[in-house]
Parts: sequence; structure tokens; C-alpha cells
Amino acid sequence: MKPSKDSVKKFLNLIPTNTPKEELEDPWLDNLSYSHAFLVCVGAGPWKEARRRQVQANALRCFKNLGIEDLRDIPMETEIDWYPFKWQNEYVVMAASLVKMERGLTFEKYCERVSEEGLDNQFFYDMIMVCSKDTNKKKYSKALSLFVRDKLKLPAFPLDRHVKRVLDDFEIPHDEEFVINLCKEHGVNPSQLNRWIFKQKSSNPDWRKKLIDIL
Repeated sequence: MKPSKDSVKKFLNLIPTNTPKEELEDPWLDNLSYSHAFLVCVGAGPWKEARRRQVQANALRCFKNLGIEDLRDIPMETEIDWYPFKWQNEYVVMAASLVKMERGLTFEKYCERVSEEGLDNQFFYDMIMVCSKDTNKKKYSKALSLFVRDKLKLPAFPLDRHVKRVLDDFEIPHDEEFVINLCKEHGVNPSQLNRWIFKQKSSNPDWRKKLIDIL
């Protein structure tokens, strides 16, 4: 069932017109490499902030202990058990596999290309391409979208329970691609709208204006 025109209009105009631009942006990942930022986003699990930072710090520490700087250089024989959940560890393996398939391309260079060329959805599609058949793709959505939104700086609309409740209020389906396209059709920045909803509805967002130093 499609949302009504009135619901769509109200949804797309949630951000007050006088909202400062800095309130719609968050440079929390700007000081991190793409590899480090990816590991941090994968660690954005269903925990309170203190626990989440602990999980993220452990993953970064395990990565650092390998003596490498890029996800592409993770040795094939490495057992990834850096996170509490199996899907999180699989996600790191997937990202490493993705760039190993691209000859001579590091994870940093791959992300720079996708970001600079504005290849909308390319990262999503490439990651899905390397998913195994038994992978639960839905579990990857939020972490991946967070990385695309705040590090690659490309259109994304991470869905968590707070955002889904707002979508329900306006009869908007829980479909990230649908919401992104809807925003684009009406000249609305989907990433900014998504971030604004997070800030209004959640007291425990996955980001802060200044990321705690966990490197």
C-alpha cells in the first residue's frame, strides 16, 4: 500500500526550515581511515554507548594487532572473532573479500573511488555480491548504511526501531531504497532527514559530534 500524498509531504518536511546545517551533519568518522571507520560502524550494535565503544575498541585493537592498515591486507587464514555477533565478524570477512577481488585496489582506494565518483548504491551492491547464501542480509543493513551515510557521504537511510516508528507514523514502508528514492524525487537529502530523525527520537545514537578516542 502506497503512502498518501499528504503523509509523504509531512514526512519529507519533518526538518524545520530554520535548522542549522551543522545540526544535520556529523563529522564523527572524518578523522578515521575507511578501514577503521568500517570497523567502527560494524560495531554499532544494539548496546548502550559504553558497551558499544568497548566492542568497537576491541575490534580496532584486534585489527591493529595484525600490523596492517587496510582491510584488504587481512591474511586469508585469520580467524575473525572480534565482535560478539557472528554476522559482524562475517561482515569484516566480506569487506576484505570484496577488495581482494579487485586487483591492486585497497579498501581505502575502493572507498575513495565510490565516494568521489558518487556511485550511489555501489557499495551496497558490491557487498551483497559477496554475501554467502546463508547470510542474513537484513542484519547488515544498519551498519552498512551508517558507513555509507557518514563516511562515504552518499545517500543512505539507516533503519533502526526509532526510524521505523516514524516511518509507520507516515505510512512509509520500511524500505531504505524506497525512502532514498522518495527523498530524491522531492529534492530532500535522505541522509540529513535520517540523521535528524535519529537525533530527535533516540537518546542513544550511534554517533557523536566528537568520537571518543578508541584508536
